[in-house]
Amino acid sequence: MKIASMVDEHTRESLLHLVERSITAKRLVAELERVFDVRGAPKMLRLVNSTEMISQALQRFCGD
Repeated sequence: MKIASMVDEHTRESLLHLVERSITAKRLVAELERVFDVRGAPKMLRLVNSTEMISQALQRFCGD
């Protein structure tokens, strides 16, 4: 089981909560875009080093 979550550390509001058997980098980027469209892009993201998080798709999305 894979879990992707995003919490606003200031308000403690849960912005993203995705639980799936598999989460592709493409799906993760789509979910992040959805959240950023509504809330705006954060100044910082804290990530774990799973396959989805170190993918080229996510690196391009983050402007690496």
